[in-house]
Amino acid sequence: MTKTKTMNKLFLTLLIGVLFSCSSDNNDNEPEQSSILGTWKIVSLTSNGTEELQDELNYADICYWTEIYTQTTVTDIDFSGTDCTTETVGETLSYTIDGTTLSYITGDQVDVSLEIIELTSTTLKLQDSFEELGEDYVDIYTYTKVE
Repeated sequence: MTKTKTMNKLFLTLLIGVLFSCSSDNNDNEPEQSSILGTWKIVSLTSNGTEELQDELNYADICYWTEIYTQTTVTDIDFSGTDCTTETVGETLSYTIDGTTLSYITGDQVDVSLEIIELTSTTLKLQDSFEELGEDYVDIYTYTKVE
């Protein structure tokens, strides 16, 4: 009889452990659309692990850019000039978030899908994986929230 009680306690302990270790069906790694809302300033751009933000800024002849996310749209704003205060509004596009994928269609009708690899109250990291001229690229855009 003692062996049965011991087995029952062991079974009950294991059952309780299994019940409390199971997670819900919610995926806590998926960003909430509301947490992307606000203004994000570019702070890093790597391509295949190499920092290329300054080259990109020099090429575009700007100091930096921001992206402003509302519930349904994203707007690009470039900052230029000797004091970096001249604003040029780029495209305003509709976007969606499905899981960890942020998608939009550019004004040139190009479908863009970026993977959200980090989204916190202060940091947004987007990954763009693509092939160009037979070479694979992974670009990671890192933004800091300014608003």
